[in-house]
Amino acid sequence: MTDVDVLLPELTYEILQYFRYDYKSLHSCILVNKLWCRLSMPLLWEDPFSIPVQHNEIIKFCLCNLNKEDKDKYFKKNNNAFPNTFFNYSSFIKYLNTHNIGRSIENLFTKDIVKTKFIYWLFFKTIIENARLRSFEVLMITDRDYIYFYEIFGLISQRPNFLFNIRYLTLHFNSYANLTKHIFPFLNIIYSNCNSITSIDTQFHYYKSRDEFKDVYNNLSIEDCLSKIIFSQRNLKKILFEYNTTLPHSLISLKDSYCSNTLTTIIFYSVNFQNNFALQEVFNNLNVLESVHIINCYLDSNFVLQITSITNSFQLKTLFLDEILEVESLQLLLQKFGENLENFGIEIVELLDLGSFAQEIFKNILKYCGNIKILNLPVGICKENIELVLSLIDNIKYNLNYLLIDVYNVEFSNVDIELSTILLQNLGQILPTKLEYLCLNIMINDMDDFEIFLKNSQNTFIKRLLIRNEKCEGSRDIFPHIKKYIMKERRVKYLAIEESFDEQHDVDWLFLEDRVRECESYNIQIINYDQLYIEFYEFIKEMS
Repeated sequence: MTDVDVLLPELTYEILQYFRYDYKSLHSCILVNKLWCRLSMPLLWEDPFSIPVQHNEIIKFCLCNLNKEDKDKYFKKNNNAFPNTFFNYSSFIKYLNTHNIGRSIENLFTKDIVKTKFIYWLFFKTIIENARLRSFEVLMITDRDYIYFYEIFGLISQRPNFLFNIRYLTLHFNSYANLTKHIFPFLNIIYSNCNSITSIDTQFHYYKSRDEFKDVYNNLSIEDCLSKIIFSQRNLKKILFEYNTTLPHSLISLKDSYCSNTLTTIIFYSVNFQNNFALQEVFNNLNVLESVHIINCYLDSNFVLQITSITNSFQLKTLFLDEILEVESLQLLLQKFGENLENFGIEIVELLDLGSFAQEIFKNILKYCGNIKILNLPVGICKENIELVLSLIDNIKYNLNYLLIDVYNVEFSNVDIELSTILLQNLGQILPTKLEYLCLNIMINDMDDFEIFLKNSQNTFIKRLLIRNEKCEGSRDIFPHIKKYIMKERRVKYLAIEESFDEQHDVDWLFLEDRVRECESYNIQIINYDQLYIEFYEFIKEMS
């Protein structure tokens, strides 16, 4: 055996790593030869439920790997229904989401809950016996999620080492069902068997008092269990608090734990910081904290005073606002952290009626924040503020990489047309030479305005371009302009366009076959609008 023969699989595997999550390319790699097939298949099956395909086929392939005893026991005469497979597909799976699996099996059996529970149990049996998970997302969103999870708790408790290799843990519990049954024992299994988690994402909704969710057997609460999990981790680098009423208790658990010398990233999403007395005390004990992300949280002046008084050095990387914050508090926050702020968004619907207040926000962003990479304005722009928004884009264009602007609001159609006109006439010339993502929700009333935008942005390459056009009565087709200035110039890689003719009729270009074929002839791929659209919170979670 030559050195080339030894090194070829390793080199090929390193190359294939670049195609991770590029499922179309991985499918092509499988067809090259046996070596490429053997090396590509595990990558393709690491996270199969994230692939936009019929997931029931994934379920079937995993059940093929049940051992003969289980097939004989559970399927009896239908044993021959399982085809022979070249791979043990379930052994490749590294990422699991309990909610997605439940929905996939329901679709397979037309939501027959008896069959779904049975297949759900069998699916997890083969996963527990074969897989080595890196990511486990336990999402209890509906009553059925709890029912299915209770079916597999016995399997997990019998083989707790199944959880040993988890590095990314997500725990989302809504109170649609009784949280005490199996949930507390499950959390204790995690605490006892997983101490190498690097990322924890927690979400607990309390619609009743916390005392109603105490475990009657040992008086445990969700806060106690989560705190024990956090405290036991020896290499926790990132933690996410979502919707948590448990925040003060959970936050305190970061103090004086291993996390004080490992935790680098904290993300807060939709958290109420009102009267949170622990913030300053805890943050001053996090010795290696690098970045904090605040997304759609309730902030008050006390929170701002605390976070700006923290002595440890860290960067506020994300600030998305969906609540009104006092201008003085916002200014104080941006004075300290604005230089390093990379992701900024406004989702305050009330700003549509608060022009002067919004102006103060944009003026402070213009003054203190010059390094924004993601600008997210998804709830409409006030007429009084369009010039400030354009000035902000011009000011940050050398760093800007992701831009979403929505000028549409159904209650103000005349204003929407006017704002769309201003935006189309002025946006193109201030865009950077390259954008990863541009999403515009506009009303294209005058094709001359749209042509001005396309002409002025001819020097900008946009990897992912999304346009949602709220069509006005009598407005013309935008396709000829897209063809002339986008397709022929090859200025985008992925294109998504959705046109709304009224509240009941949306047309996605993905379903217009002639346009799809024509775009493909210019090596531009038409994607479903919803699929290409970025939910920035999820995006920031992944990239942080």
